[in-house]
Amino acid sequence: MDRFAKVLALHYDANRTLHCYYRQWRLIHEHFETDPDLLTQDQLRDYFLFVKLEKHWKPKSIRQALAAARLSWVTPPRYLHRRRRSRSVLAVAGRCAW
Repeated sequence: MDRFAKVLALHYDANRTLHCYYRQWRLIHEHFETDPDLLTQDQLRDYFLFVKLEKHWKPKSIRQALAAARLSWVTPPRYLHRRRRSRSVLAVAGRCAW
């Protein structure tokens, strides 16, 4: 859970997003009573079927939980490995539709 909190801190600045994603991850943790990093994709699929069919979550809540779960398998944020390309003024001006 601590690793997930650090990943969230790298990816998002909005407090509400951090809180909601961490809450979703905590619910997954409580459901399986194990570290969520050790879960397989089949276990997560079963969890999402459970919350959809048995807990009757709305689609928006399920999408939010899916987004939170995806963060555990994500590479570092894009801004950490983005390369800056030098663009000449002519190259940028050539793309503009005058």
